[in-house]
Amino acid sequence: MIFKHIAIMSLSGSLFYLSIKILKILLKDVIDSNQEYILSIAVNLMYVLPLHLVNINLRGIHSVEHALSFVNVLNYNHVSVTPEGYGYGAITIYQIMSYIWVIGMGIYFICIFAKFYYVQIKLNKMNEPLRDKNIIRMVEMTSNKVGLKSVPRVFINSHGSSPFVMGLLKPSLVLNNLNDASMELVVEHELVHIKRKDLLFRYLCLISCGIFWFCPFIFFLKKELLISCELSCDKKVLNQTSVSEKVMYFRSVLYYSQNKNIEQSRFCNFAKQEKKSILQRRVDNMFRKSKKTNLFKCAIVATCITILTVGVILIVSTVNSSISIRENNIEADSSSGTYIPKMITQNYTSESSIPTSVPYSEYIDGEWWGGLLEYDSYKYLSASKLYQATFSGTMERH
Repeated sequence: MIFKHIAIMSLSGSLFYLSIKILKILLKDVIDSNQEYILSIAVNLMYVLPLHLVNINLRGIHSVEHALSFVNVLNYNHVSVTPEGYGYGAITIYQIMSYIWVIGMGIYFICIFAKFYYVQIKLNKMNEPLRDKNIIRMVEMTSNKVGLKSVPRVFINSHGSSPFVMGLLKPSLVLNNLNDASMELVVEHELVHIKRKDLLFRYLCLISCGIFWFCPFIFFLKKELLISCELSCDKKVLNQTSVSEKVMYFRSVLYYSQNKNIEQSRFCNFAKQEKKSILQRRVDNMFRKSKKTNLFKCAIVATCITILTVGVILIVSTVNSSISIRENNIEADSSSGTYIPKMITQNYTSESSIPTSVPYSEYIDGEWWGGLLEYDSYKYLSASKLYQATFSGTMERH
């Protein structure tokens, strides 16, 4: 049942992602890097949060599973199940998909946690507390400028490729080049990450990729979120700077992007080692003059987002309604005699061997009836040391 909710959340998130993607293309000159970052966060939240935009009909979903399962069972020979028989149960399509989803998610999170643990051990060995009082004083002043309530701990890491932020609950700033001409701007860039809780959204994006690993759009979203995060930080830091300061800052970005000494891993520093296309976007973003966003442009963006969101809701609601209609049709067919209710019992040697459903067929009044009966309950037979399971459902005329 969980995978069915995940599938619907994936559908909603993917449709919303494609809608926002189209919106970005149509309003390329209107949406800036900050708005693009906010939109990426909104899409990520659309994936992971059960916002209850769609009222999921569990009975309808159950009927679809029943239909898919019955199609899956048609390849079996028709068998008549008796209470004394041990029988067998068919694995439904949803069950197979659920098993694959759980295995893929497990592999993803094991790899992520193993990488995180390895990186933490390496960083704990390489990071050293910063002793330079001038740099510490500069970090304190920059923290006040950014609006941080407390000054983060500052470390020096000579093996790092660039400055980065680590730690979610207690963020720390790690520096590696104390002779950088634009050190103050670089530090401000990292402190803006702390101020905006960017690490939280990055970790949330990693979790989303693990849950929805079967959806390719979530990985496109991850890449766009990380890039837009860096672009928006650049824009905020360089908002009130001169051209010469922007040039020095870009040289620092270029130096760090070409630094090959990256033992700490990209897990802590997502946006380093950029490709040329990403560097070009950062340059364009740095030197492009900020346009005043007037009320009319804001209204256009808000209207488009509203229309696209409503469209996503209606599409997913239509899918859900079709499921509900099928359930109603099944109930109507049952009353007209097309479907017959059936309940059987089967014995099993262990509780774990009881399947979630069993195929069943029966010859009634010159016709074969059959279907997939779902597991209801069981009781233990102490005399025979067997588990008697009860299955119920409906049979359809073959």
